[in-house]
Amino acid sequence: MTATRLLEHWLAPPGAGAPVACLATTFTFDATFFSEDCLVRFLGLGGVLGEGDRSADIAALIEEEERLSETSIVVLTDRSAATEPRNLRWDVLGVAVDGGLLHAKVAVLLWEHATRVLIGSANLTTAGYRNQVEIALAIDLDPGSRVPRVLLAELSGELRALVALAPGSDTERGPKARAGAILQQLDERVAAAALPVRQSGTLAMALAPAAPGRSPLTALDSVWVGARPRGMTALSPFWDTQPHLVSRTITSLEGRLATKRRNGEPCEAAYIVPVVVESSLARAPREILDHARSQHIEVRCAAFLQPEPNEFRRLHAKCLAYESDDWLAVLIGSSNMTAAGLGLDEHYGHREINVWIGCPAESRDAAALRELLCEGDPLDPAVTIFEAEPPDDEPTSLPLPVGFEVAEIEAVGPVRLRLEFRPASLPASWSIETLDRNVLLTDATWAADQSPTIVRREVPGTPILPSVLRVSWETPEGTATADWSVNMIDPGLLPPPSDLQKLPTRLILAVLASTRPLRAAFEEAHRRYLATPVGGEDILDPLRMHDGSARMLLRTREWSAALWGLRTRLGRPIGSIETLESRLAGVLGPTTLADRLIDPDDASLLPGETEFLLAEIALTVADVDWTTAARKVPIESVRGHVAGTLAGLRARYAAKIARGACPVPIRAYADAAFLKATP
Repeated sequence: MTATRLLEHWLAPPGAGAPVACLATTFTFDATFFSEDCLVRFLGLGGVLGEGDRSADIAALIEEEERLSETSIVVLTDRSAATEPRNLRWDVLGVAVDGGLLHAKVAVLLWEHATRVLIGSANLTTAGYRNQVEIALAIDLDPGSRVPRVLLAELSGELRALVALAPGSDTERGPKARAGAILQQLDERVAAAALPVRQSGTLAMALAPAAPGRSPLTALDSVWVGARPRGMTALSPFWDTQPHLVSRTITSLEGRLATKRRNGEPCEAAYIVPVVVESSLARAPREILDHARSQHIEVRCAAFLQPEPNEFRRLHAKCLAYESDDWLAVLIGSSNMTAAGLGLDEHYGHREINVWIGCPAESRDAAALRELLCEGDPLDPAVTIFEAEPPDDEPTSLPLPVGFEVAEIEAVGPVRLRLEFRPASLPASWSIETLDRNVLLTDATWAADQSPTIVRREVPGTPILPSVLRVSWETPEGTATADWSVNMIDPGLLPPPSDLQKLPTRLILAVLASTRPLRAAFEEAHRRYLATPVGGEDILDPLRMHDGSARMLLRTREWSAALWGLRTRLGRPIGSIETLESRLAGVLGPTTLADRLIDPDDASLLPGETEFLLAEIALTVADVDWTTAARKVPIESVRGHVAGTLAGLRARYAAKIARGACPVPIRAYADAAFLKATP
C-alpha cells in the first residue's frame, strides 16, 4: 500500500496491451476532465488536441477515434449530475436511486492483458483527482494477488444492480447492454485469475456496499478476528447536520466497540473532522464531541487541517477504523459518516461501495492503513467552534425528473433521436431543446400526439450530433432545468469527425502501409503530404513526371502494402460488434477507401485502375480470418456485417462500371474477384 496520485492508476501497467473497456461510477461528473485526463491515460493517447500544429492535431484526433472505436466505455452518474457535450463514442447513464443518490466511486479498467479495479472516495472531477485529499484502493488481478475472489464477484453484482437502475430496457444494443458486456468480461477474468478462495490469516477483505437499510458496518464481521474492537477512528469530511441523525450515526459507529478494554479503561472513539486553517472552526456538529453512548466510551475529536473553502487540498476522503490489541480493520470507499452514507434508514440512503480490510495489528499492512487516517492534534472544545457543513452528497440543483427516461440517437444523416418517457412521472409543463436552443418537444406537442411513450424526432441542420439535451419544467419555485444525456444506440454508425471525413487517398494508404504506431504514422504521412506539390510529383524531375511505368510500379507497391495493412487491421480480435462496424466503415476502413476511389482526389488513376482496386479491397476483406477475429462476439453477426460491407463494395463497383469504360481484361478479373469474395 503506497501513496500514489489517483490519475496514475488510469495508466496501463507494463505489458497490459491495448485498452478494452472501462466502466466507472460517480456522483458528480466533469466530462471534459474525464476525457482529457482519465481517458487519455487509460487509452494510452499521446496527448490531447491543441498541443501541436495542424498535423499533430489531426494525428491526435485520428488516434483518439481509433482507440475509442475499439474500446467500450460507460460512465454511471447520479441523475442530478450535470453533463457536458462529449464524444458520443462513450456512454453516460444517469441513475435514479429510489430514496437516495448514486454516490459510489468505482472504476473497472480492462486492457488486453491486465485488469484493475479502483474503489474510493473521488468523483470523476478535477477536484476529486487533482485538488482534494482522497483515498482509493487499487486492485490488480496480478499473479499472487491477495484479494479474495468473492470480493470481486460481489463487486460485479453490485455494479450490475446499479446498471439495472438506469432507465431503459436491456436490449441487445445500447449503453446498458454495453455496460453488461463489460461486467461479463470482468466476471470471466475474475473466474480465470488465480485469486484466493478464502480469507487468509494475514489479510481479510470484504465488499461493504450501502443502500437504504443495508449498512457497510454489518460487513465488519467478515474481516474481524478475535475479541471485539476497543478503539474506533472515523475520518469524514461531512457529517449529518440534524442532531437526531448525528446521534444515530455515532451510536451505530460506537456500538461495534467492546464494553471496555482489558485493563478496565474505557474504549476510545476518535472523530477526525476538517478544521479550517488558522481558525478554530471545525466543520462538524458539536454533538460528536458531546455524545457518549455510555460511560465506557471516551470520545475525542481530532483535526484534519485544510485551507480556506476556495483553496486547494480540501478533505474529501472517508475512512473508518476499528482496532483491538491484536487486529485492525479499516473501511475505504465512498460512504460519509452520515445516516444516508451508512445505510441506517430503511427508506432513505445512498448507493455506496466500500471495502473492509482486516489484518494483524502489528503487521506492515496495518501500519500502512493507519497512515490513511491523517489524524491531527486533539481539538480543545473550549475554543473550537463546531459548525457542520452540509454533506456533499446532496444535489445542488433539481435532478432530471424520472419521467424523462432515455434519449438516444438511432440514426445519423439526418440525425434521428429516440426519446423514451414514463408519462406518469412527467411534470405538468415542460420542454426539451438542444443546446443551440432548437426546441424538439414540449408537453403541448407531446399531448397532441396522444402522449406516446416513445417519440422520434429529427434534428435538422445541426453539424454536431447532440450528446446533451436541455430539459426545462415548471415547479412551484419557478422554472427548473437539467441536462438529459444522449447516447448512441449503435456507435458504429457515428461518422468520422469533419476533419477526418475527406482525408486524401494517398494519406490513408500511407498510414495503412506503415508499421509505426498510428499517431506517429499519421503525423509523418500528413507532413509529407503537405510538403508534396499538387499532383504528387517532383516538379524538379521532368523525366520522372513522364515515367508512367515508374509511377505505376510505385503506386502498385503502395497499394500492396496498404492492403496488407488493412488485412492485418481487420483481423485483430473483435471486442464488440460496434468495434467491427467502426473498422469496416471508419476512416481507415475498406468502405472509406472505396468511397475515395469512386470520388477520387487523384486524377492520375489510369483507366480500369479504380475497378481493379475495388476488387482487391473486396478480396482483402474476404481473406480475413474472421472466425479467429470473432472469438468474443457471435460469428454469425460478424459474417452478416462483413457480407454487408462486401455488398456495398460490389454496388460501388457496379456504379463505376456503369459510368465509364473499363478495359475488358480488368473487368473480367474484377468480376471474378467479386464472385470469389465471400465472408
